[in-house]
Amino acid sequence: NHLVDTAKNGREALALIAERTYDLVITDIKMPDMGGRELYEQLVKQDPRLASRTIFITGDTVSPDTRTFLQQVKNPVLAKPFRVREVRETIERILGET
Repeated sequence: NHLVDTAKNGREALALIAERTYDLVITDIKMPDMGGRELYEQLVKQDPRLASRTIFITGDTVSPDTRTFLQQVKNPVLAKPFRVREVRETIERILGET
């Protein structure tokens, strides 16, 4: 079992991360105000360990910018639509690597 907090955008997520310790982050690439890419870039500066444990979700797998970014960071990606099983397996894989 896992405890989960939710945020509407990257700014809210960063505020939560500043208050608590998290094992991983699941973020959509495209969110209002601050998207997952910007959130990841902030995490690289503030908490590289958590940045390396970020799972991206996206419906945009064809945009050259998104593809290039995801190839560069090499973090797990769940393409929409995805199954709950895929989320669970990805979480278990990340948490099992430590």
